[in-house]
Amino acid sequence: MSQPGWVCKKKLARQWDEVNQPAPAAFYYQAIAQKENTFADWVTAGNHFNDAFRFGQDTVAQPSYASNAIACFENATKMQPANLDAETGLGVAYVNQFTLGIGQNGGGPPKGVTLLLDVVGKDPYNINANFNLGMLAITSRQYDKAVQRFKTVIEHSPKPGFEPYFYLAESYRQLGMKPDAIAAYQKSRELMPDTAIDRRIDEYINELKK
Repeated sequence: MSQPGWVCKKKLARQWDEVNQPAPAAFYYQAIAQKENTFADWVTAGNHFNDAFRFGQDTVAQPSYASNAIACFENATKMQPANLDAETGLGVAYVNQFTLGIGQNGGGPPKGVTLLLDVVGKDPYNINANFNLGMLAITSRQYDKAVQRFKTVIEHSPKPGFEPYFYLAESYRQLGMKPDAIAAYQKSRELMPDTAIDRRIDEYINELKK
């Protein structure tokens, strides 16, 4: 007896997750959300589309990832308007779309930035919102603000992982704070034992020691 289509989609979504392919997984999770229409399913799909945008190499597909993420998180926020995870995901998706030159025109901050700032206004230590605001600060070369965002992530996350330390180090490096940059790079290397990244970090550290 064959399995129902939505059960197969769940299986396929998990299989794509297992090989770290968020883009195809996102479309399966979106199909599941359209079928079951639960808050959790919409958030899962939206998060995968945001990950596909961030980590994917297919620039042609990026507008689709951003627009689908927005649709998923808008459905989620309709169900739970006060949920900060959904609001953060929606903010990230709008920022992603804005970086492609799509969406808001005119003055004022992009809608996604406004949403992320609203999240940290309600929850100053929100990990996801602070991390994404830190990434935006790097993009706009506001490295002092980026430092504060990544320090907040590190201080308030149970397991901050490689990325916040790496981007903290990048921010320190741009500010000319060499000892702090070296320490943060070294910590990031401890948390991400990848040979290629190790070599890159070693190059940065050696350059800073000159």
